[in-house]
Amino acid sequence: ETGTPGGTPTFVQVEGVAEYSSVSGVTWEVAVASGLSEPSGIDIIGNTMIVSDHDNGNILVYDISSMPATYIDAISTGATGIMGIVIGPQGNIWYVDADENKVMKASAVPDFVGLNNVIDISFTIYPNPSEGLVNVLLPSSVAGTLEVLDMAGKLVDTRVVSGRTNKLVIDNLSKGVYALQLNSAHGQLVKKLIVK
Repeated sequence: ETGTPGGTPTFVQVEGVAEYSSVSGVTWEVAVASGLSEPSGIDIIGNTMIVSDHDNGNILVYDISSMPATYIDAISTGATGIMGIVIGPQGNIWYVDADENKVMKASAVPDFVGLNNVIDISFTIYPNPSEGLVNVLLPSSVAGTLEVLDMAGKLVDTRVVSGRTNKLVIDNLSKGVYALQLNSAHGQLVKKLIVK
């Protein structure tokens, strides 16, 4: 929530198709002051943050409703090379074990983590590419707004969506690539839409 977007950064840009920008004047806060040895991955859902620790293979769980975060507990994976981590649909935790060259899924997540009843907010759009009408298929329990953004990030349109199927008329959009951003109480998800 702080910082001022700037122009091209001063470091060497190594990826030709990536977009580079800089931000100055950012306020940094220490979220976790102790208890981590070699943090290697992080994900957040709601007020729960999980951090993988490469040193011991644990996944540490924190409440981030206030800062610094409050330690809740740890999940032992037994992995010797735990790296990146993400909270997936239905609250499953996925992590990379670099030593074993595997991606692992922790589906038996302890109740204290608060992820077992996470709603899957994934959604489907079709047809894509579209010529003027897009069907948006949502999980039945999700309601929120669907924002249409151009590739510069400019808001083009906003619609309220709920229920299972929503029809989005987009005949006022120019040909090109857009982002459809679903915002709900369960989080935010973005899909790419091509208008032809």
